[in-house]
Amino acid sequence: SDTHTMHGQGQLVIPAGDILVHSGDFAQQTFLKAILDPGCARQQTEEFVRFMDSQPHRLKIFVAGNHEGFLRSKGWRAVQQLLGTGVQYLEEWDFVRFMDS
Repeated sequence: SDTHTMHGQGQLVIPAGDILVHSGDFAQQTFLKAILDPGCARQQTEEFVRFMDSQPHRLKIFVAGNHEGFLRSKGWRAVQQLLGTGVQYLEEWDFVRFMDS
């Protein structure tokens, strides 16, 4: 997806549909910057959650990219709590299992 914080600026046109998949890189910073400036990472995560919650799709899926290493390091349950009930978080191996079923 590589939206890199553009999702909150009204620059993206999201097509209508039943399923919305964001395949990573909503954040602008790297893992190291997120560790050094956790407030920025938190703000970008909150903006992303608001963006995803505002979309009309029935099913919303997020898979963290390399710019969300700060999330992956927290573990699945913690990330799912951050995203809330409106977005399903899949880690890489969950997505592969999902595709096989």
